[in-house]
Amino acid sequence: IISHSGQLWIIQRSSLNIWREFAALKVKGLNHFFEWFLTVNRTIGMCILCVFTCYLWSACSIDEELLIERSIHKGMINPGEEKQTVEHKTSVTSMQYTVRVRCHEHYYGSKCNQVCRPRDDYFGHYVCDQSGNRNCMEGWTGPDCKTAICKPGCHSIHGTCSVPGECKCKYGWDGLLCDQCLPYPGCFHGTCNEPWECSCEKNWGGLLCDKDLNYCGTNWPCKNGGTCMNTEPDEYNCACPDGYSGKNCQIVEHACVSNPCANGGTCHEVPSGFECHCPPGWSGPTCAKDTDECSSNPCAHGGTCIDMENKFECLCTPSWTGKTCQIDLNSCQGQCQNGGACKESTKGYQCVCQPGFVGRHCEVQRNLCSSGPCQNGGHCHALLDHFLCECPQGFTGATCEVQNDPCRPNPCHNKAQCFRRLNDFYCSCSNEHEGKTCSEAKDHCKTNTCLAIDSCTVGVFTNDTQQLVRRISSNVCRPHGRCISLTAGNFSCSCDSGFTGLYCHENINDCASNPCKNGGTCIDGINSFRCICPGGWEGLLCDSEVNECSRLPCQNGGQCVDLLNDFYCNCVDNWKGKTCHSRDHCDSNTCNNGGTCYDHGDSFVCSCPAGWGGRTCSTGKNNSCDSSPCENGGTCVGAGDSFTCICKEGWEGLTCTQNVDDCKPHPCYNGGICIDGVNWFRCECAPGFAGPDCRINIDECQSSPCADGSTCVDEINRYLCVCPPGKAGPRCHEKIEVGKPCRHSGLQYPHGSQWEEECNSCQCVNGDVHCTKVRCGRRPCLLEKASSAAETSAQACPGGHECVQHPFLTCLSPPCRQWGVCSAPDPSPAPHTQCEPNSGYLDNRCAHVTLIFNKDKIPQGTTVESVCWELKNLPVTRMLATERVLLILCDLSYLRSDAVEVAMVNIPFSMLFSLGGAKVTWLRPFLIIHLQINRSMNFFVFLESGSKLDGWIDLMLLPFLLHG
Repeated sequence: IISHSGQLWIIQRSSLNIWREFAALKVKGLNHFFEWFLTVNRTIGMCILCVFTCYLWSACSIDEELLIERSIHKGMINPGEEKQTVEHKTSVTSMQYTVRVRCHEHYYGSKCNQVCRPRDDYFGHYVCDQSGNRNCMEGWTGPDCKTAICKPGCHSIHGTCSVPGECKCKYGWDGLLCDQCLPYPGCFHGTCNEPWECSCEKNWGGLLCDKDLNYCGTNWPCKNGGTCMNTEPDEYNCACPDGYSGKNCQIVEHACVSNPCANGGTCHEVPSGFECHCPPGWSGPTCAKDTDECSSNPCAHGGTCIDMENKFECLCTPSWTGKTCQIDLNSCQGQCQNGGACKESTKGYQCVCQPGFVGRHCEVQRNLCSSGPCQNGGHCHALLDHFLCECPQGFTGATCEVQNDPCRPNPCHNKAQCFRRLNDFYCSCSNEHEGKTCSEAKDHCKTNTCLAIDSCTVGVFTNDTQQLVRRISSNVCRPHGRCISLTAGNFSCSCDSGFTGLYCHENINDCASNPCKNGGTCIDGINSFRCICPGGWEGLLCDSEVNECSRLPCQNGGQCVDLLNDFYCNCVDNWKGKTCHSRDHCDSNTCNNGGTCYDHGDSFVCSCPAGWGGRTCSTGKNNSCDSSPCENGGTCVGAGDSFTCICKEGWEGLTCTQNVDDCKPHPCYNGGICIDGVNWFRCECAPGFAGPDCRINIDECQSSPCADGSTCVDEINRYLCVCPPGKAGPRCHEKIEVGKPCRHSGLQYPHGSQWEEECNSCQCVNGDVHCTKVRCGRRPCLLEKASSAAETSAQACPGGHECVQHPFLTCLSPPCRQWGVCSAPDPSPAPHTQCEPNSGYLDNRCAHVTLIFNKDKIPQGTTVESVCWELKNLPVTRMLATERVLLILCDLSYLRSDAVEVAMVNIPFSMLFSLGGAKVTWLRPFLIIHLQINRSMNFFVFLESGSKLDGWIDLMLLPFLLHG
């Protein structure tokens, strides 16, 4: 038997069936080839081992006298558990033994040459199977089982591990599974796909995505129904409704102007805004909540309550009646309400009601308000046997018949004088203001002829014989400077002493050098400063200590000792107290600022409240200004727990956080937009106007755009050239040759003449008529029976046509019953096209436009067809229809009721009557654009991709968009 150590153990059975165990023999040989020798000796013991070992390894000599038998066997055997039997027979002995070969520990294979040593260290983590193959331990993998298996789900690229179940992230990655990239440090509202990116979320911008591009949508800063407009990142403007002002429309001026109270509620202005006094049956801050009169379960005896407006009704069960089903039909008891007396009779019972009540059960209160006794809009409240009138503002009396003085308090602004009128008042405005209350800056150029003298001054023609032209200066540099006119419509501001800045809006900080000493607070003035000194100091710069003993405060011979912001009296003759005026140390004047006095015999001690110290609690410790509560450069003045902020110009409020609206009253003329700054404003002028307050009409004729011999007429944001005979064109640069006249529709037109024909324009060129090719369709008109003569004439049909009803007009702003269409004896059918409104179809000659209207500003009776007709009559539309027929189709949007969908199809004239569904190869497609129209009929353009073009563009840019 081959042992684990490679030694050979032999068990031999003799003929006498006696087992003998001999010593181990080391196998000597290569692999499974071996040769071994067996020597049987009479002596059994350790000597046998020695004999065998010495014999095999020649370690000692063999005693041949002791030799009984020698067995030599040669053969081949593979390593394993299988045994091979060997027999040795001679005349002397008979031996039978079994042999097997086992590989040394950690060796495997048929030649014991495959090494596999289990290990669990840096070089591997595995065990060996019976064939010598490496089997990785749990959590390890790889050829040498050196690679740890990471946590399930750990990212294969961005995560790693050194032990099983671990997931360590590589640089720039994070998360439990290392699948989240780390954004750039400081990235606020951004994400990343790769490490150190900062891709901004929607409505955020900037390098670190910290700029709110939609401050309005994120924060909703405008209060009280104000409209928020994003101006710059993290910046916004609020357009406040009537009665409100301030940066966020938080300042209530006349909160009741917008009539916030519903259902007949009466609005009353209070310091916090408004209060609604609701009529019976309504509640809530705006009287919009219907009071549930059934909530108190008023119906008795199983009656069912039905809630109604300002009342309830009970459906009573049989044998019960009354308002709350409280009256037993079979008894007089409890039948009469409101103090009525019940009398039984043969016909039942009868109720004798108290004054003010009627009805079978005295359940109906006589309504003394039914006759409407309250005058001038007063609200009547019915009481038991009389009524009470709640009068509106400006009236008083039992029936609101007495009018109060509407001029008290004075409703007029800008120092205007108020005059009382019947049920009204009148404000006598100065020459610089206008409006009901003189709150608006007067635009002199609206009612008078203005002459632009320079960038800063306009002249207004007056009827005054001594001063025919009155000069009006711009107030853009006011109130601390004056406007200086420069060339090309520019200007600069000449500032008063003490002010600087582009608009003279910055007060030069005279406190910058910290002139106040000993903790004094510097208040910046206009070209000056003022020091507010702390206790104990005085003087212009707080550099003189106050001598508190100068007022001789000590009485009864006491000697005064001056301290900082305090004094001390050395009393004599047993006098005590702060000023030696008492026989006790403590009285109400001993400790200041709320301190508590304790008498200690020969002296006293003041226990001071928080923020105060010193012998008599006269020294402030924690100044309330230490936390710098005043913002935006405001100066804090305070001591103890209170403070006051002195704000810089342009700011107001308790802590100087409210930006004063410098755009009120509106300073910009001619439709200019006012941009409010901090103590300044800037006017963004409408096209065609210039100057600091947009009062200058730019002279487009200044560059002499018209050809020689023609007359240039300046208009708003454009010019008009009046051509002499023989000249034509926008600038009169086209020479008209003598040509043939044209005959058209039975009329003769001279060469070069132009005329309008429905929605197209035509021109006679040497006998040929050239007209634009807009498909006009049937013209909308006002029906005679539904409109006045003046309106009908303004919307009349051309000669030979009459206005007839049309059943398929689409109403945009109802009611639209007064509209019809002009008759046509034989209207030509519209060409077939798939490019229709709301269809979503798009090819290379099809464009879709969405017109979004403010329905509050649309005149009643406006139809989609009238909008479409106006589009067809635009000059830009004719520009698109010079070479090809332009078909414009309109319909109400399927998605929103305030929008009109427009489809525009550009059709070659030769294909006008041959489309018929045939496939046509078009040019490059139009852009799909959405145009939003504001009050000024400017168009706001959105691309289909969702990006927004900055700024407003005029409708005249439409052909460039379409052609581009």
